Amino acid sequence: MAGDIGINERAIILPEAGAAEHGSALLSLEQTHGRSMHHYGPRVVIAEVPEREEEADSLSPFEFTGDGKADLPTAPAGVDAVGQLGLAAFGLRQSSALAAAKAKRPHAEEDWDAKGATPPCTAEAQTEVGEMGLAEALSGSSTSSRLTGSVAVGIIIVEGPTAKLKFSAAERTKVIAEVQNGLGWLGSKSGPGGISWVYDIRIITLSVSPSSNDTTLAQKENRWRNPAMAQLGYPAGMAGVQQYVNNLRLSKKTNWAYCAYFTKYPLGHFAYASIGGPRMVMAYDNDGWGPDNIDRVFAHETGHIFGAPDEYKASNCNCGGQWGHYERPNTNCEACAPGGGVACIMKGNSWEMCEHTPFHLGFVQERKYSGVFRQGAGGHAVWADASWTKFQQKWSEFSGQGLRLRDLKIAGTGSAARYSGVFQQGTGGYGLWVNATWTSFLQK
Repeated sequence: MAGDIGINERAIILPEAGAAEHGSALLSLEQTHGRSMHHYGPRVVIAEVPEREEEADSLSPFEFTGDGKADLPTAPAGVDAVGQLGLAAFGLRQSSALAAAKAKRPHAEEDWDAKGATPPCTAEAQTEVGEMGLAEALSGSSTSSRLTGSVAVGIIIVEGPTAKLKFSAAERTKVIAEVQNGLGWLGSKSGPGGISWVYDIRIITLSVSPSSNDTTLAQKENRWRNPAMAQLGYPAGMAGVQQYVNNLRLSKKTNWAYCAYFTKYPLGHFAYASIGGPRMVMAYDNDGWGPDNIDRVFAHETGHIFGAPDEYKASNCNCGGQWGHYERPNTNCEACAPGGGVACIMKGNSWEMCEHTPFHLGFVQERKYSGVFRQGAGGHAVWADASWTKFQQKWSEFSGQGLRLRDLKIAGTGSAARYSGVFQQGTGGYGLWVNATWTSFLQK
């Protein structure tokens, strides 16, 4: 199992063939209850596959690489540079060294504004909007309106002329591995279909030196971003970034697109993103969080790209507003939520998602309800689509009215479970044991 996100993954090398053969191979993956998660170039796919080995083995004609050892998988002939980076990143995620690093993350499970830590998005981002212009800063909304389906992700690693500003080969692989881990987790929260991430990876080397005259976030970003985009053939300013993201979406044939810059140039803040897209910026050292937390910071900032707000207190959040695709309030804001809210990637450094963030990201699909009704008498009730806390409260209330739980359905919304129950008049003892593994269910 790669990384620490609890997903059974395999690296798949698609055959050297045309689009029809690739489509047939990916259909075979779906038929065996797998799904493609990450696409690197025309041939490399990182996929979630069934844990049962007999199902995984039926995924021919794929050639699997990456056996969970520390050695990086060897890319066969014909795999392009992006594909090779994707495979190297997958190999790193399976290594014992990375597993050990994830087990001792700095500030693990702490809120983003915990003592001794700098949050990944603060008021500096608002300064950027003022200096670049509101229209420019929000111009990417059409390319990241909702986190569904397929998303093209441009990873642009920008290096400078000195050793201090360059990335080693290992650091480049580390960046791609961290992004792979973070987006793999985030996509898995969207429901059974997940999200397919399609990558464009660019390594840009500049001759531009930092300037002490650059004092604002916008000035520091423009110092390296504008010449980097010029190398890619795009104009300066956010207009060039938007053009690149638009073209990325078209060329990769995805539903959505955004880009992320990694650099060692001086920044106004170590990690920030435009709410609604089209770009985020991250420093490789990741401030006090360190490179081993890039995955969670990247997932957090991607939340901003798709409209999710900060939930930690230092962000000056409140429990109102109309955020994301469904225009929902920021109900898990630490400043006003009961008990300071619950753990969530938008609130802190954990692989958790509150029940509100899926609505902000646009994960949730319309619910359909079906019922069978028959002649009967006596008391009855239905309590649908509730959190576990609310369901327990209503269950206790119904019990006092002489109603007993007859049927229970549990459905997922992001990482949150939702409970629906049918209650009928009854007497006698009863029990409910939910969210259990098969072993513990048998024991109970």
